Amino acid sequence: MTTEAGFLQDVCAHPDDNFPRRAYADWLDDNGDLARAEFIRTQLDLASLEGPTPASLALARRAEALLAAHEADWRRGLPELEGVTWGEFQRGFVESATFESVKAFPHHAHAVFGAAPLRSARFTRAPYQAVRNLATSPWLARLRELNLGNTGMDAQTARPLLESPHLGNLTSLLLHGNLLGNGGAADLAQRLRGPQLRELYLSGNNISERGAAALVEALDLPCLRDLDLRDNPLGNDGAIELSSSACWPELRTLYLVNAGIETVGAMALAHARHFPLLSLLFLNHNPIGDEGAQALAASPHCANLTQLDLRNCDLTDDAGRALAASPHLNGLTLLWLTGNRIRRLDVLAALRQRFGDAVRV
Repeated sequence: MTTEAGFLQDVCAHPDDNFPRRAYADWLDDNGDLARAEFIRTQLDLASLEGPTPASLALARRAEALLAAHEADWRRGLPELEGVTWGEFQRGFVESATFESVKAFPHHAHAVFGAAPLRSARFTRAPYQAVRNLATSPWLARLRELNLGNTGMDAQTARPLLESPHLGNLTSLLLHGNLLGNGGAADLAQRLRGPQLRELYLSGNNISERGAAALVEALDLPCLRDLDLRDNPLGNDGAIELSSSACWPELRTLYLVNAGIETVGAMALAHARHFPLLSLLFLNHNPIGDEGAQALAASPHCANLTQLDLRNCDLTDDAGRALAASPHLNGLTLLWLTGNRIRRLDVLAALRQRFGDAVRV
C-alpha cells in the first residue's frame, strides 16, 4: 500500500472525523498537490460555519473555483461501478452515492466504502427481497443518511428495514413519496430505534390522524430536529395529535404543508408547548383561516419562530393585522403570506413596518 493509499484508507475508515482529512491535505501539500489540499481545507472550514456570512460566502466561492478547475481529475480516482453514481464533494471528498437498486449496495459496498468516506446512500428501486437483504448488511452502520424516497415502498417492504440492527448511526432517514400509510407509520414508530436520528422525512405517504397518533405514542427520537409530514391527510385531528407530543424536545423544523389542517388544527399547533426550540413552521396550503393565524400570532409558544410559512392559507386583512401586532413574533426572519387575500394598504404597511423585508406578501 502506498503512503497516499494509507491516508485515504484512514479518511474512509473515519468518515465523521476531520483529522484524517486534514492530515491527508498536509501530505498533499508536501507532495505538490496544492489545489487538492486547499480544496479539502476550504470545504472543511466551510462546513464548520453556520449560516451565510461573508466568510462562508468567500469560502464557498473559492471551493467552487477549485472544483471547476479540477473536479474531472479528482473524480478519476473513484471506481466506475455498475449501478452506482457518485455524488457531490463534501468536506473535501465525495460522501454520497446513488444506487440504481438496493441490490447494488451489498454487491459494491466494499469497493464504495474503500474509495470514499461514504456517509449518504440513495436508492432508486427497493423491491421487497432486496430490502430484506439490505437490512442485514453491516455496511448500513457506516451511513449517516439513508434515502429510500420515491421507491414505492409499502409498509410490508419497509418492515425488515425498520427492524435492522444496523441503523443506529443514522442521522437522516428519508422515506418520502412512498406507500407506508398508517400501518407503515405505526411500524416505524414501534420498530425504529435511532438514538442519533435528527431528520425524518415522511411526506406523501398517505398518513392520516391514526398514523400521527401512532407516531406520537411510540416514536422515541430524542434528537429529532426536522420532521417532514407534508402532503399527508393529517387533518385537524392529526395536528392535534402532533401538538400533544412530548417525544421530540429538540424539534426545530416541522413541515405540515398541504395536510388538510384547518382553524382547529392551527389553534392546537399554536398552543403546543412541547416544542420549545421550534424555529421553522411550514403550514402553507392549509385553510387555517384568520382565526388560525390569529392564534399563532397570540401564542407565546411561537416566540422562537424564525420562519413561518402561511402561503395560501385563506387569510384576509384580519390575519394580517394580528400578525403585524403580535407581541411574540419578534424573531421572524421570513414570513410568507403570498396567495392570501391581504390587500388593504394600511395592513400591508403595518406588516412591512413590523417585519421589514422579512415579510413576503
